[in-house]
Amino acid sequence: MRARRRFRFTARVGRILAAAAAPASLLCVAARSSAQDGDIDIIQRTAAEIAASVSSSSHCSIELRGAPRFDGLANAWLVAYMAAGATCDAAGDELRRLGKESALVFFRRPDSNQVRVLIANIRASVVPAFHCPISLRGDPSFDDGSGYWTVTFLASGPGCGDAAVELSRLGADYQIRFQSATPPEGVLR
Repeated sequence: MRARRRFRFTARVGRILAAAAAPASLLCVAARSSAQDGDIDIIQRTAAEIAASVSSSSHCSIELRGAPRFDGLANAWLVAYMAAGATCDAAGDELRRLGKESALVFFRRPDSNQVRVLIANIRASVVPAFHCPISLRGDPSFDDGSGYWTVTFLASGPGCGDAAVELSRLGADYQIRFQSATPPEGVLR
């Protein structure tokens, strides 16, 4: 009998604590998001200074891309960069090491040449699997707002709907958006 009362008491206390913790956690999130808005200029300057110092001391050209984004789970700012040069792998390690001190996590995006290779590899794997001829239109473009590369493609045939879905799925892993230039079937008449 006594064990049942103790269980009811601890269950009631647990519910009360959970109910009190929910608003408190929302207040912390709201406070952090308002601090993020004021910190963005400082974060961008710090990231640019670190990137410039690493770039000047190595044979690697580093370009920051897009606005830093705060990752609440890691409690760090995510900073995207593109790099070109002979020692970029070592420079990337140095960026991550120096960024850690300022709660910055640098991650590398593919540059335009690298993204062309990735797109060609993705296209080469999808075309034979779905028996769908796919041709690319224009050069890939980078959108700083979304952080995605966008490439336009043209495809027509019976398996091309599934091929477009597969292109999107595979491209998402590399932050590449495949945009179809193929008009819907009802429009072609």
